[in-house]
Amino acid sequence: MFRFRLLIICFFLMLGIFLQFKSYAQNIARLRFDDDFTYLKADSLKTTWKEKIKNVSLGSHVQLSLGGEWREQYQSYEHLNFGEVPADFITASPHQIMHRIMFHANVTYKKSFRIFAQLNNTARFLNPNPFISQLDENLLSIHQLFLDAHIKGNWLLRLGKQEYAWGQERFVATKEGPNTRQPFYGATLKYISQRSKLDVFTSNPIKMNPGVFDDVRSSEIFSGIYYMHTPSKSRFNIDLYYFNLESSLREYMFKKGKEIRHTFGARVFSSLGPWNYDVELAKQSGSFDQLSISSFMGVWDFNVSPIPHFYLGFSGNYVSGDNSNTDNELNTFNTLYA
Repeated sequence: MFRFRLLIICFFLMLGIFLQFKSYAQNIARLRFDDDFTYLKADSLKTTWKEKIKNVSLGSHVQLSLGGEWREQYQSYEHLNFGEVPADFITASPHQIMHRIMFHANVTYKKSFRIFAQLNNTARFLNPNPFISQLDENLLSIHQLFLDAHIKGNWLLRLGKQEYAWGQERFVATKEGPNTRQPFYGATLKYISQRSKLDVFTSNPIKMNPGVFDDVRSSEIFSGIYYMHTPSKSRFNIDLYYFNLESSLREYMFKKGKEIRHTFGARVFSSLGPWNYDVELAKQSGSFDQLSISSFMGVWDFNVSPIPHFYLGFSGNYVSGDNSNTDNELNTFNTLYA
């Protein structure tokens, strides 16, 4: 098994080295399917292979773009979780190397269709303890594979395995920090204009396994609406959203049950300037087993920049928790997939 893991990692290391090129930071997005290298279409001076792989012509109307990323981390822990670790752990002070390589290809046909595919290879080395998270290792998987179809005007339909991330990622995050990022399998209807964006989606999160092409769809149902708007000639921005979660996998007070949770929220924030603000409020309702859900979150951040590159600010958050086991309410706030 170790040799097989090493073979896969060596293959992706060579592929990553081959595709390594100068970073065009302004063109690379956090969600790699949002990368923008369209300027190369009008660049008659592009002569290096590093630029050519971002804009490969496969015909008069078909374009191919290739890319990838490679990350290695060394982590060391002393008395993990204050020494309170599961009984099957070998050590409470492990050290580990977290390896990740991702490779993607993007094919577009005119402005009508697009196929985006991304392979993922993550592994954990040196740590003798059992895996406690599905995010530690995933030797080989199709991380993303979706079709974009432009319907009419500013409307687009996305179908397939895809990443989600909105706002400050307080509810749905790519999980960039851990080793393996979180994908979803679903359908997303998107509206995109100069000042507004709207996502309407329904999906199942992907349950990741450590082997090769062995990921499965979770039984959880995650759907919702996310709207973003920036008024003309203004630093003011507003996000409005609704998320719906249906799950029988979550556990509260050491008890499992059917959870139906509705999240209503709003975020107002400024574009970056000499003074800035970011305030987000969210309310949750629904049911868990025989309990009704009532929870709340508030997050705020205010800062000023008296001199360039220096900020002085105040930030905080409030998140409700359950304080009674006799009121037939669940007040624990659920951050969903953050």
